[in-house]
Amino acid sequence: MTPARLSIGGFLRLAAPLIVSRAGLSTMSMADGVMVAWHSAGELADLSLAIGTQERLLGVLAVFPLSGLALAPRFFARGDLEGARDVWLRSAWIGLLLGAACLLCGVFGEQLLLLFGQSPQAAAGAAPLMLGFALGAPPAMLAISAAVYLEGVGRQRDVALCVFAANVGNLALDWALIFGRFGLPALGASGSVTATSLVRVALAVVLCVMAWRRPRGEMRACDMKERDEARSLQWRMGASAAATAAASAPLSASMTLMAGRLGPGPLAAFAGTWNLLDPFLLIVGGLADAAGIVVAAEAGRAGAGAALAKIRSALAITSGVALAITAAFVVLPQDIADLLTGDPELRAAIAVLLPAAALLILVNAAGNVLSASARALRDAVAPALVDFVSLLAMALLAAVLVLQSGYSVMGLFIASLASAILRATLLFFRIRQLMTPAAPSSIVRTRHAD
Repeated sequence: MTPARLSIGGFLRLAAPLIVSRAGLSTMSMADGVMVAWHSAGELADLSLAIGTQERLLGVLAVFPLSGLALAPRFFARGDLEGARDVWLRSAWIGLLLGAACLLCGVFGEQLLLLFGQSPQAAAGAAPLMLGFALGAPPAMLAISAAVYLEGVGRQRDVALCVFAANVGNLALDWALIFGRFGLPALGASGSVTATSLVRVALAVVLCVMAWRRPRGEMRACDMKERDEARSLQWRMGASAAATAAASAPLSASMTLMAGRLGPGPLAAFAGTWNLLDPFLLIVGGLADAAGIVVAAEAGRAGAGAALAKIRSALAITSGVALAITAAFVVLPQDIADLLTGDPELRAAIAVLLPAAALLILVNAAGNVLSASARALRDAVAPALVDFVSLLAMALLAAVLVLQSGYSVMGLFIASLASAILRATLLFFRIRQLMTPAAPSSIVRTRHAD
């Protein structure tokens, strides 16, 4: 019997709430920065330093519980509701431990900033804000763990609604606490941090209560051996992904530093182009997460081999969406650049970069789907290793093109595109390897149990 392919409408309906959720989580800090900037430019510098350190650390650690997205749908699809629940509980405990580590860094924020070369004045200004963010780290990790589990058991819309409500609440609290509305004192940046942490606590409570309730579905016999394997697999997936995320931070930062060496104009063009691409990269990222859920569920229901049709369908749909977005950037670069800035020189520079840079959307769409699919097939290490190798290649190629060959800022995007192509190619061959009986990975040990 030929496995059913994905319908375009069904896949997009699955992906839409995932995109909303990821957009909501990424825009909360952006809203904080915008509102603090209206209050005080000086306090914005302190807030930016706190976000760039404490929140960056939280972003790296948050990758760990995301591994549950590759495991919970597998158990849920085969009717092992308790197995899916175990993935969440394990993820929640891991999240609490990592959140506590993040909190510890916030407690010693001033000392850490001084250690990394910040001036005493900057360290003193940012340290209280780091502590405020750190207090919200454990609930943030709990919220992410619960959200990933709920998405894996079919409650993507509920998570999206909660994240949307959290953003509305964050904006309201920001307005009240930053500017001192309703008789409250004007706390500035401290008010912004307080608002974000309070919202994270509320979001964690709501999502954990939702996750605690047994998901709807038919209970079937469980596979205790697979549950045991999932325990160690979840640790390996989370650790490898978090390690790659930690390594990617300096490698990605090196690209900005190279753009900065070219001068303020190229740096502004580099940053502006990425600002235009980022929302669309977020869209293809949400589509890739949907692919991971679908592939994991199919592998749990019918075995890894049956998931190949789902991978192909998800790849085709995601690539089609990405191709439409890319085409708009290629055909209308000047019109799109005009939306970002009124500076004619900067608009012209961005318009030149956009056609080449937009190809990243298309290539990353394929790479993200393949990466999510490999994780859904219980590949714990290879996707993270491929990401690290690709990022390292990107930084090295960018250094050659920009610093040695004089390619200017376009060299940065050429290096990024070459890295994305390398990543997609390696992941394509990894998927092929996972689909062969001789695949040297954990999938071999579990596929026969399917």
